[in-house]
Amino acid sequence: SAQICHALIPEQGGRQPAMCKKAFSLVFLPLFLLLFPQPSPCAQPPAPFSATLVDFEGGVLVQKGAENLWLPVEKNMPLEQGDHIKTGANGFAEILVDDGSQIRLEENSEITLSELSADSQTKRVTASVYLWFGRMLSNVSRFAHSRSKFEVLTPTVVAGVRGTDFAVEVPDTKQTDVGVFDGEVGVAGLDRQKRPMRESEVVLGKGYQSSVFRNRPPAPPV
Repeated sequence: SAQICHALIPEQGGRQPAMCKKAFSLVFLPLFLLLFPQPSPCAQPPAPFSATLVDFEGGVLVQKGAENLWLPVEKNMPLEQGDHIKTGANGFAEILVDDGSQIRLEENSEITLSELSADSQTKRVTASVYLWFGRMLSNVSRFAHSRSKFEVLTPTVVAGVRGTDFAVEVPDTKQTDVGVFDGEVGVAGLDRQKRPMRESEVVLGKGYQSSVFRNRPPAPPV
């Protein structure tokens, strides 16, 4: 209208009357909300959670995130997603994850905490550990959410578990051995593109073990 057009013209001295300010708010507020929508309080991304190195012995080193420097660990040292831990001869490291799961890294072994995340609303937990070489024992807590997962990846296999005691060993880059003390573990080999071959997945029960060789399905459980 003519009144609004007049209100948009600054008065002498550069100051605008109150009517102009009101017109600006009425005209541009909907446009601002359209271009810059406010985030919904319900749409929260999964929050990272952490782990703690509760005990160790011998030579144990940690590499934080993307850093290249390996440093000696300390007892009760906090660990986060992306951290690397390796043990030397006659050494071990015990890690307690925030969800209650426990990891014991045996001598001459190396892991990466690839993913540690939790949805605060649904209680869904996702934990992924990459075992480069060596041997690790895991005691995985029983999750409150049915879609929570704990995965161990190696150069040849992906093992998915829920509420399980199990061991994974990588004697070399061409072989992975998986054994279950309690619960169940789903084991799938990786193809040449490092994708899980789910069609040949084997479920190992209590007291069973299997070996998986590069680009092959798991051997029959024994």
